[in-house]
Amino acid sequence: MRQRPAAWPKSLRNVANMQVTDEKAQLLKQGDVGSWNAWRFSDLSMRPSLQGVDLSGAVLPGVAFWRMQLGNCILNGARLQNADLRESDFSGTSFENADLRGAAAWGSNFSGCDLRGARLDSANFEASDRSGATPERLGSSTSHARSWYVLPPWHSRRRPCPPAPPEGHIVIALLGDCTVYTGYLPPSERPCATLAKRLAGSDSCIPVFVYDLSDDGETVAGLLQRYERDILAVPRIDVAFIRYGITDRKEYGAERFVELLGRLCLKLEKDFPGIQPVIETGMHVDYPHHYPFDRNAKLAPLYEKAKQFASERDYPVVDVYSELERRTAEGDWDWRIRGLGIGTPSSLHDDGQDHLHKDDPDWFFNIHPNSRCIGLIAQMERDVFTDLRDRRRLCVG
Repeated sequence: MRQRPAAWPKSLRNVANMQVTDEKAQLLKQGDVGSWNAWRFSDLSMRPSLQGVDLSGAVLPGVAFWRMQLGNCILNGARLQNADLRESDFSGTSFENADLRGAAAWGSNFSGCDLRGARLDSANFEASDRSGATPERLGSSTSHARSWYVLPPWHSRRRPCPPAPPEGHIVIALLGDCTVYTGYLPPSERPCATLAKRLAGSDSCIPVFVYDLSDDGETVAGLLQRYERDILAVPRIDVAFIRYGITDRKEYGAERFVELLGRLCLKLEKDFPGIQPVIETGMHVDYPHHYPFDRNAKLAPLYEKAKQFASERDYPVVDVYSELERRTAEGDWDWRIRGLGIGTPSSLHDDGQDHLHKDDPDWFFNIHPNSRCIGLIAQMERDVFTDLRDRRRLCVG
């Protein structure tokens, strides 16, 4: 396993106060930081700066450079696939022969950039300043992008207005809790990006635009509290995938959950005429082999009520719980990230240390989906979306 350079602090999730020296910039170029899943150079208050740094050939897939100052940098040949480059200043930066495929770069300043030879397939440059970029035409991806996506935290108080979807796109919104938000994963592996990629690779000739409107640890009640500020800020929604329940059950129980779910769907149908709500169930755990208590006994009744609600309203269902239950019964149980014991915040995203904890149920005490599970859910969502399209139940605004 690659070791993190000693010159960097142990936690790289907030480096706003760190001075980036030439020596540390050189470490950036030498390490495949995308494999550490910990590189985040974003801080709203400090707006950290990497201006003028030479990062030629840096390997940074999925890195988050959000609201950064990176003017006059050299990123020639850098690998920035699926990077989060939103609302940053790249003016005068050279991206010659860089790989920016799938990057989210809306609202950024690319004026005077050198983009010769850069790969920009499916990159999102919506609402960005590309004046004087060379060549100019490479600054826009609308001619070939099949699917775009917008990740949180655009819906925070600091950014009340999300970008508008392009003309002719079906607009999908993901509403949900921590199992949708998945802030522990790189942007390129989260549900919003994964669904967009699945739909881009489908046989659909209709391009899509996916908003992630989820929030960590949220309930339906919590969403309703921020509904006017965040949901009504979205210009249009054609399909809404809705997944809640884990925290709702603990806070107010199944009956209240279904009541609030109904209230949410009514508001969506009123405010977004023609919208198609899709109800989703959530996580299943492999008890007793890979979970310390029977959480399924608590979650299954709530998900049954959610499916009953959907049936009464004639809403489609993405039954994640039942699919994971079926696959687990067949021996395919690995759908969640790992924990380092009850009550600890750390986690691992794969099975790399399972052999050290095979007799420790606490090692698997984490309800959140891993990348493999997110891919499975995205496939199920794509199937429902395709069925809605084929049955002409989509009313595109």
